[in-house]
Amino acid sequence: MQTILIFLCLMTISHTGMLVFLLIRQHKHIRISKQMYDLLLSSTKEAEVKQHEELIEEQRTHVILLCFKIRETVAKQTTSLHPLQIERAPVRHGLTDQELAKCFISEQAQAVTILFRNYKEYVETYWSGKDQSIKTIFKGNPADPTSELGILHAASTQLLHQIDQLLITIQRTEK
Repeated sequence: MQTILIFLCLMTISHTGMLVFLLIRQHKHIRISKQMYDLLLSSTKEAEVKQHEELIEEQRTHVILLCFKIRETVAKQTTSLHPLQIERAPVRHGLTDQELAKCFISEQAQAVTILFRNYKEYVETYWSGKDQSIKTIFKGNPADPTSELGILHAASTQLLHQIDQLLITIQRTEK
């Protein structure tokens, strides 16, 4: 009987030792799993931040390209008529005020807003026909500042100068 009791005690001690060993290993695996989870969570956050920054940079670049497209369009109107360019040039940048504020510092965002507003007013004032289509015929001589064509060329030159100043502001400092 004593042998059986000793044997049972040894078995209990052995099982307890194995249980302790397994608990230690499980604790070690839980710690490693937590470290891996934290690392995964951290890299996911970093990837999200990077993706967000890339989206902002893409939006910023898109707006700047649109500004240069407008500048090119207006510059062509200072020497001759290019109604198709006016028709194809954007009158909106497509971003909300909040998105614009994320892409540019306030001075730059304000310059972008002014540039698009001035261009839209220019198109509405000088290029919009009675049926809201783009005019293709202007009366007069470009050298005559009182003729329709002369007024258009002068307005184009003035707007081009404004756009150039606004572009300097937009590109002056990076966000």
